[in-house]
Amino acid sequence: GTDANTATSAWFINVTDNSSLDGGLGPDGTLGTTVFARIVGNGMDIVDVMTKLPTLNLDANLLPAAPVVTMDKSIGAEDLINVISVSRFNGTLADYEASLNEDGSSSTPNLTDVVCVETNLGEFCIQMFTEDAPQTVANFLNYVRNGNFNNTFIHRSVPGFVIQAGGFLFDNAQGPVAITKNAPVVNEFK
Repeated sequence: GTDANTATSAWFINVTDNSSLDGGLGPDGTLGTTVFARIVGNGMDIVDVMTKLPTLNLDANLLPAAPVVTMDKSIGAEDLINVISVSRFNGTLADYEASLNEDGSSSTPNLTDVVCVETNLGEFCIQMFTEDAPQTVANFLNYVRNGNFNNTFIHRSVPGFVIQAGGFLFDNAQGPVAITKNAPVVNEFK
């Protein structure tokens, strides 16, 4: 899209019911927003902590609300919420089913459809909607396989709305550096 906070690599987590994303034309002329996954287990506890942190403007145009863990005289990568790694779920089926049961789901998971995001504040896992948004999931998993999300940071936090990641690395000398993006995929909004 044309929104500075939206890109083919960037992904966000709704922290509340955002009906404004449910339909109608978005700012880039597309219909709604593709939902391609949901957080499972107690992952929202980690996300809730992220949304309560103070934010800092890292770039006047692109990064107006990056949450920070600590704020020193000069901001470095260690002050941000770092996405250390993003990888396919590697726990046991029993571990994963237990985390699903916490949120009331009783469906049998396909472990290849789960990705875990390790941050310096903790880990959360998401279950992909491969049947509902196959191209979006494939695009996301391509970034995961290539390690593009590793060592990135949460670059946007809007309390009561979203947190967003997947767009930038932080170089202590240069500041935010955009990651290489794949070609856009078709919006699979339903």
